[in-house]
Amino acid sequence: MIIFSMLIGLSNIQAQTLSSSWYGSWMGTLEIYSDTGITQSLKMELTISPTDSTGIWDWTILYHLEEKDERKYQLIAVGSPGQFQIDEQNSIILDLQAFGDFMISRFVVNNTMLSISYRLSGENLLFEVISGPENSPRVTGQEVEFVERILSYPIAGYQFAKLSKVEE
Repeated sequence: MIIFSMLIGLSNIQAQTLSSSWYGSWMGTLEIYSDTGITQSLKMELTISPTDSTGIWDWTILYHLEEKDERKYQLIAVGSPGQFQIDEQNSIILDLQAFGDFMISRFVVNNTMLSISYRLSGENLLFEVISGPENSPRVTGQEVEFVERILSYPIAGYQFAKLSKVEE
């Protein structure tokens, strides 16, 4: 029975796929906000393409700064449908969860919590980053019945890009 369950789990991973509507090169302007408004705008590009390996896609982000900043990652299907990981190819692996045409990742780096989302919306791919310190939550709700406590985290930064598919 255990072996049968393990085989079913493996077939779910192998059968898991990414809709081809995500494939292609997407380009737009990334706007970086602070509490005073837009502090920086730059061109960004996201390219998603299948590889020869089942359940693995190339996931490349290119930021057009003074010098181009290219990040060659891989998106890997793991676990049950909708569960992915972004492998940054440098020992950093980030969990990513898909919900239909929406994918989100949440992680902490150097005491900064980041939520990064990707959403297909019509002919566009919307990219969003919400960030803030993870080590200074507001603690409330201790007097509310059935609630142990509520941790509310400040938001210090926001980034948004509306990316359009580049016709090849």
